[in-house]
Amino acid sequence: MTFKQIASPATIHRKLELLREIGMVETEFVGSNRHTKYLVPTPFAYKYFNAFSQLMQRALKTA
Repeated sequence: MTFKQIASPATIHRKLELLREIGMVETEFVGSNRHTKYLVPTPFAYKYFNAFSQLMQRALKTA
């Protein structure tokens, strides 16, 4: 992970672990390559952000 302009590697790792713990993302491997992991949103994350999007749209209509 080389996103030093965003945050330190330790901070990024800690935040990703938190997202895994609360069920927002999970890791997937493609094929037999175990060195490359992909982070994918879980169904819970899709549901959460869909609800958040609807609330934001409603808030913008009343603003």
